[in-house]
Amino acid sequence: MTNTILKNAAPGIITAAADISSGEFFRRAHERLNFDVPPGLTDANVLAPTGDFGTDAMLQIIAKERPVRPAAVLIPIVEREAPTVLLTKRAEHLNEHAGQISFPGGKIDPEDPTPMDAALREADEEIGLKRPFIDPIGYLDVYATGFGFRILPTLARVRPGSRPCDQPQ
Repeated sequence: MTNTILKNAAPGIITAAADISSGEFFRRAHERLNFDVPPGLTDANVLAPTGDFGTDAMLQIIAKERPVRPAAVLIPIVEREAPTVLLTKRAEHLNEHAGQISFPGGKIDPEDPTPMDAALREADEEIGLKRPFIDPIGYLDVYATGFGFRILPTLARVRPGSRPCDQPQ
């Protein structure tokens, strides 16, 4: 897959294109993904192995010593001729993860009915990506971090016409 940074994105928003048609990409995604919430999102005893012995050992220790912190991110794929991943750059003034390239997302609040709802809420709050333009497709595997976060990525199609913009974080 070839990735290209697109220059015409809004400031603070980075996009990349791949050598596959949007139709084919979304067809494959719908075949493979669903909205079954994996138990590893909230159960400290369930770990998704990374394939790296050292990382897996570290995540086992963290799971025993820190509370699990469920989070969700949106992986927004803009439907263009070639599917385009929408990434954000976190503001430089933030206390945590300042200036990092990321997906929109954050912790799952008690008011969020599902991890998908948390990811959609965060995408709206962070970059102004509105729900009417988003077609959620399904969850990817849980990703665990060294800070105790268990992140559930939600893959979604973003229809053209959406105008995400920088939002205060």
